[in-house]
Amino acid sequence: MDEGIKILRDSAILAAKKQKGFKKYLALGGTATGKGMTIVLWDAEADMKAGESSDLLQKNSLPG
Repeated sequence: MDEGIKILRDSAILAAKKQKGFKKYLALGGTATGKGMTIVLWDAEADMKAGESSDLLQKNSLPG
């Protein structure tokens, strides 16, 4: 869990913040299960779709 949080904070979220239309993110996780999820908020649906297909985000995402 700690390694996932570090990757999220140091790579994935930094990459998302560079994308057009990025607003905020919410990361949720359970230490008992080791599972988590991230919710990213965008200005518009087009920004979200562009962000999802971005090479920058693909390189910095956690395995799924």
